Amino acid sequence: MARVAIITGASRGIGPLDDPALRALARANRRALVTIAEQLRLAVDYIAAFLGRLTREEAQQYHERYIRPYFTSDGRVDLAVAQRAVDAVATELGVASLSAEQMYQPAV
Repeated sequence: MARVAIITGASRGIGPLDDPALRALARANRRALVTIAEQLRLAVDYIAAFLGRLTREEAQQYHERYIRPYFTSDGRVDLAVAQRAVDAVATELGVASLSAEQMYQPAV
């Protein structure tokens, strides 16, 4: 797994990396990753709320199958898994796929 940084508008010339809004977004992302990875009950509560048709037990199974294996609190991502996901979404949308490696650029 590669340690990654969020790709920002700044990398495309949109704004500075030290923009307060960007820093707030990065902090919120880190808190969300910690919640997903370390607070099972809360993560399942959110899944159950977002996917209202699921029972709590189904939401927990969904978390175990589709969420937990792929999210860590330290921001690491498996680029092979990410690429498969990017390819699947691109196929579904009927657009060209992009490189997951470019989306998840290594942190410096």
